[in-house]
Amino acid sequence: MFTGNIFLVGMTATGKSRIGLLVAELLDRDFYDCDHVIEKKTGVSIGTIFADAGEDAFRKLESDVLKELANLNDVVISTGGGAVLRGVNRVLLKSRGTVVHLRSDIAELVKRTQHNSTRPLLAGDPAQKLQQMWESRMPLYNGVADQTFVSSDIKSTRLLAQSIVDWYRTHETK
Repeated sequence: MFTGNIFLVGMTATGKSRIGLLVAELLDRDFYDCDHVIEKKTGVSIGTIFADAGEDAFRKLESDVLKELANLNDVVISTGGGAVLRGVNRVLLKSRGTVVHLRSDIAELVKRTQHNSTRPLLAGDPAQKLQQMWESRMPLYNGVADQTFVSSDIKSTRLLAQSIVDWYRTHETK
């Protein structure tokens, strides 16, 4: 279903926030990053939410915020990497807009996250955790996506954003 909203989904560190902001700028739309909205609403970091309340509580909050944002019109929304884990979120994404999956290979994701300690699900062995997430989430991303774009080269973010906009313009409902 192609409607005014554009949702970006994908693994952590695929560039959803950066690319989403550029897509929004190119389309002259508002941009929302689900994780940033959650942090603003709660006044604490995602890591703190995970540490204090646990992943289940975070996923519930994430669903609530995603539902709120999905009810807006003609916006670009970057979801958290695990937003697709809940069936209710996948239904919401498909029913409220166009879903773009940003994909990078595991080696690239490891490289992008190796010095980042703010991602609670990557604590311990990030490469192993990313591999496990990849295996469990990839079918969910593929199942919800209207189109997949590879975000392998972080230097080409503007070109990737323009490719998404070009694709979107040829598929949007008038």
